Amino acid sequence: MKTFDVVCKENGSVIACATWEDSEENRKRLEDWAEFGYEKTSEKYVQGYDGKWYVEGTLPPKPLPTNEEIRQIRASSYRDSVDPLMSEYIRKKTFNLFAEDEEKVLLSAIENQVNRIKSENPYS
Repeated sequence: MKTFDVVCKENGSVIACATWEDSEENRKRLEDWAEFGYEKTSEKYVQGYDGKWYVEGTLPPKPLPTNEEIRQIRASSYRDSVDPLMSEYIRKKTFNLFAEDEEKVLLSAIENQVNRIKSENPYS
C-alpha cells in the first residue's frame, strides 16, 4: 500500500501530522481540506516533548527537570518504596518484634532504597 505524509498548518506552524493511504479519495480530501491548512509533505515530522511538531532531526532536547520537579519525583518514590519499609521498621521497633539481625537487614534495605532514589534523581 502506497502512502503519503500530510501536515496541517495553522499560522505557519504544523499542528498535526499523519500518514495517509494514497487513494483517490484521500487525494480529493487533501484538495478539499487545503483551505484548512492541510498539505502534502515530503518531510518527516516527529512530535516533541512540548507537543509541537518538528522536522525529523530538528527536535529540541527536553530540558532537565527543575530541582522542584526532582523533589516531587523523590517524594513520590519515597512514598512508594521507602515508606512501607519504614512503617514495618517502626512497628517492629515499637513492639519489639525484631528477630536476630532482622533490624540491621531492614535498615540496610531502607538505606539502599534511599540511595537508589537519590542516585536516579540527582539535583542539578
